[in-house]
Amino acid sequence: MRLLTHHLLAAMTLVLAACGGRAVIDEPVVEGVVLLHQGDAPFYDIVVAGEHVYWTRYGYERGAVMRCPKAGCPDGPTSIAPSASDDTTRDPRSLAADDTRLYWVDLNTGPEVTSRTVSACRHPDCDDVEVVATSPAADVAVLDGELFMAIGYPDAGIARCPASGCEGSPVTTLGQWLPPPFRVVAAEGFVAFSVLGSNASGPAAPLVGGCPASGCGDAPAIYLDRGLGGDVALDDSHAYFVAMDANGTRGVWRCPKLGCDGDGPDLLYESDTVVSALVVDDDRVYLAAYVGPDADSGTNVVSCPKSGCVEAAMLHGSDPQSVVRMTQDDEHLFWIGGRNDARIMRAPK
Repeated sequence: MRLLTHHLLAAMTLVLAACGGRAVIDEPVVEGVVLLHQGDAPFYDIVVAGEHVYWTRYGYERGAVMRCPKAGCPDGPTSIAPSASDDTTRDPRSLAADDTRLYWVDLNTGPEVTSRTVSACRHPDCDDVEVVATSPAADVAVLDGELFMAIGYPDAGIARCPASGCEGSPVTTLGQWLPPPFRVVAAEGFVAFSVLGSNASGPAAPLVGGCPASGCGDAPAIYLDRGLGGDVALDDSHAYFVAMDANGTRGVWRCPKLGCDGDGPDLLYESDTVVSALVVDDDRVYLAAYVGPDADSGTNVVSCPKSGCVEAAMLHGSDPQSVVRMTQDDEHLFWIGGRNDARIMRAPK
């Protein structure tokens, strides 16, 4: 393991309220941090497409796909699914987007429904919702006209399906692994995943890995085979992932997409606390790390050069609770913060 890191400076923590040390945001910690929407329900996933930010509100009988202009929605967001033309959306969770359409995994929570689906619609209006796959998917990504789905039990693995739709089960299996993957991303002709579960002492297994979008062959490239995996991101040459290794070291790590060399992954950012979300662009790695031991201590959104945090990380914003998921465009970061009273936040890069 090669260490390319520096701890986040204590001075970069968000301001804590005097009462019990609970983190609050009375005003933006960093200039330009904007609250786009404050909800009264939990949010699950978030993407940016065109001039809008989209997110999923989950829960039986209150699930919806929401839309807000990236500049803000002072009159409130728009619920684009379910709608008058869509009675299939019930409990949407993971969300993905390409240049023309949104895609989401729907748990179909309810007494009369037994299988998960993947739905799609053309953004921004989303007036043409259709079910494109029936699949036990936990997460979905889209790349070059194909969907990639993280599949749970009993056929744990990564499946591929035309984004236009496939009848019944997904048509191609890139590979199968236990425990099942819960996160999948696709970019630059490659797919990367994290599995749900830990592996501190058992036989080596792909906890975080990847393979070409065309298929994994005999086995995927393995980035982490012991420890606990988390969020994952890709650029044209490397995979970046959140993990706690077998020695208990937490942080953000990096491997060449085709696999780590003999020294193992590079540790770009070491954290004493949970790192909950991750994205990358051409120059930097952006991550969300708890300020203290749990989500109620607040979360800092920071970044480092892709070469690692050899100096202090740059602070982009803070959230009074956890950052659940994060996304980006060329100029801004967007994230879901909090739990039952979730927030949609925007901060400049």
